[in-house]
Amino acid sequence: MLIFLDIDGTLTDMRGTIPDSTREALEEAKNNGHRLIIGSGRSMCEIYPHMRESGLFSGYVAGAGAYVELDGRVLRSRPMPADMTVRVMTWLQASKADFICECNDYMYQYRNSIDNLIEGAVKRLGEGERARVEANYAKIVRPICEGNFSDEQAREFAGTHGVNKILYYHSRYAAGEMQAAMPGCLVLPSSFLKGQQGIGEISEKGVSKADGISLICEALNVPVSQTIAFGDGANDREMLAAAGISVAMGNANPDLKGQADYVTDDYDKDGIRNAFRHFGLC
Repeated sequence: MLIFLDIDGTLTDMRGTIPDSTREALEEAKNNGHRLIIGSGRSMCEIYPHMRESGLFSGYVAGAGAYVELDGRVLRSRPMPADMTVRVMTWLQASKADFICECNDYMYQYRNSIDNLIEGAVKRLGEGERARVEANYAKIVRPICEGNFSDEQAREFAGTHGVNKILYYHSRYAAGEMQAAMPGCLVLPSSFLKGQQGIGEISEKGVSKADGISLICEALNVPVSQTIAFGDGANDREMLAAAGISVAMGNANPDLKGQADYVTDDYDKDGIRNAFRHFGLC
C-alpha cells in the first residue's frame, strides 16, 4: 500500500513533533512493506529536517503538488508560470498585503512578511518558543528585494525562481474577490494559521497533491486502489478524493470529514496509529 500523509495537523503539531504512537505506527507500516509518502503544502525547504533524515519516507509531494520526488528522483517540478507569479505579486503589493513566495530552496518574503508566520506560531506555542521559531525561519527565509519591488524586479524574480505557491496575509479582500482577480489561480484559506481572516495561499489552478498520487502510482506501477491518504485541511481535499481510501483526522475541518471514507481520532490522540490498525497497515 502507498500511504500519503499530510504534515501539519496530521503527522505533527506546530512544533514539528511527531507523537510517539504515530512514529511507532509509521515504523511498523514501513516494516510491513508499505511505502510512506509525504503529501504537504509545504515546499521542500519547509519540510522538517528530522522527517527527511528519518529514513521513513520514500517520497515527497511538496508545494501542494508542484514538486514530486520518489526515491531521490524528481518526477515533477512545476512551479507557477512566471507571468502568473508576476501578476499575483504585483496585485498583492498594490493591495498592501503581505506575502511569501514558497520555493524549494527558500521562502522569499515581501518586506518582513515572515513576521506573520512567526507571530502566529508564537501565539499558539507560547512566548517561550519565539527564539526557536525565529531561528528555524532564519535558515530558510530570504528577501525578494529590499522594500517595494518594481515591475522589472518582479519579472526578474519570477524568471529566476520557481515559485510553488504564495502565502498571503492581511488582505483587505475576501477570498472570492481575490479568486476573481486572479484567473488561473486557486485561492485557499491558510492550512497553517487556520480560521484567521485575510490569510491564505495562492497556487496554480489544477495543480494539487492529487498529482503526486497519480505520478507515484505510475512510477511504481501500483494501482490507485492501493493508495490511502491522510489529511486535515482544505489543501488535502484533492489528495483524499484521488486516493483509493481517504482518511480525515479527527481535528480536520467538517467538510473534509464529510468527504472522507473514514474519520480517525485527532493527530495528538493516536489518530494515525488507530487508523493504521483499522486498515491493517500496522
